[in-house]
Amino acid sequence: MVNTWIVSVVMLLGTVELVLVVVAFEQDPHQTYHLPSQLVSVVVVVVVIFMIMSKAVKNGEAEQHMAAAAKAVKTTMFKWKPDFEEAAQCYDKAGACYKLAKNHNAGMDAFKKAAAAHKEAKDMWHSGKSLERAAECARNLKMNEEGMGLLREAALLFRRHGVPDAAATALETSAKSCEKQQMYEEASELYMQVAEIMEEEDKPRRQRVPLEKAIGCLLRAGKFQEAMEPLKKQALFYTQINEIENVNKNFLARIIVFLAIGDFNSAEELYHEASQSSFMNSDEQPLADEMLTAYDEADQEAMNNVTRRQHFSFLQNDVAVLARKIKAEGAGTGRSNAVPAPAPAPVPVPVPAPAPTAPSAPEPAPVPATEPTEPTAPAPEPTEDDEDEDDIL
Repeated sequence: MVNTWIVSVVMLLGTVELVLVVVAFEQDPHQTYHLPSQLVSVVVVVVVIFMIMSKAVKNGEAEQHMAAAAKAVKTTMFKWKPDFEEAAQCYDKAGACYKLAKNHNAGMDAFKKAAAAHKEAKDMWHSGKSLERAAECARNLKMNEEGMGLLREAALLFRRHGVPDAAATALETSAKSCEKQQMYEEASELYMQVAEIMEEEDKPRRQRVPLEKAIGCLLRAGKFQEAMEPLKKQALFYTQINEIENVNKNFLARIIVFLAIGDFNSAEELYHEASQSSFMNSDEQPLADEMLTAYDEADQEAMNNVTRRQHFSFLQNDVAVLARKIKAEGAGTGRSNAVPAPAPAPVPVPVPAPAPTAPSAPEPAPVPATEPTEPTAPAPEPTEDDEDEDDIL
């Protein structure tokens, strides 16, 4: 009823404006330079009338769809079971009409009802989609917590449906919207959820972008302490995919964040921990050493000279910007400029000499083969004459 009165008043004003234009033109046809401005005002009035009428029409269509959805879930004597599929479709159409009419509150309510109806019909995919649209309406109403809750529920439904990529996409879309509205903490939380989904789905390489964006959002929000958690996860990620250069850059980034917080002791401890690895022979090691020394001695000029070097442009943009903003407050620990000695090489364990083997017995010399000899004749048996000779002797 109110919309009808508004349309009527605007149409009346537009008619009056058009009559005034015609009268002015008839009275003074030579001064046509006033006509364009009058026509512009008429066009503006017509556009306003069209927008108001279109909103009223869309609201009316949405109310019709809501009535049809309520009828679909209602049971009667001859209809014992609610038709949730038809009701869900009607609720989705109503939400779309409310959205076009810029009636985001009613649209969010319609999309929530559509999600519930899809869930009753065991359609988790479309239920998640309806929740995504409801979250978009909530963002338009600046109801950020409500929108994040709806997106979490939508992501859970997508994962139950077996589509983790859709869940990650939903969260990432919401995170980008929060980032555009400078809601950096909410965006970082959503990016971390995307990284967790990729980790659970054993897709480590797809963690790179959400982790970087989560770190950047927290640094832009000034939440340096909270940024240490995604930085540690980033270090584990680079170690897992064996990107040693990025691991060294991550060490330098964490040292920069510690110095930005003002925690010199933690930065120094991390530096000594990193020096036991390949960081000792990297390009980042002297930069970190000079930054720590400049901070300890409260030498702001030396700090500025270090952070202006070209190598800092190879770091993540938000980390490089933060490095140039560090104030050398001075820790007064008397840190020396000497580079710490690398980790001692492991002492080689002497290999025991093999046990001496017993000398082997000499092989017997081969027996020369002898020529076969003729067999000897047997000795003759003694006779009687021989016996007599023996007696005489």
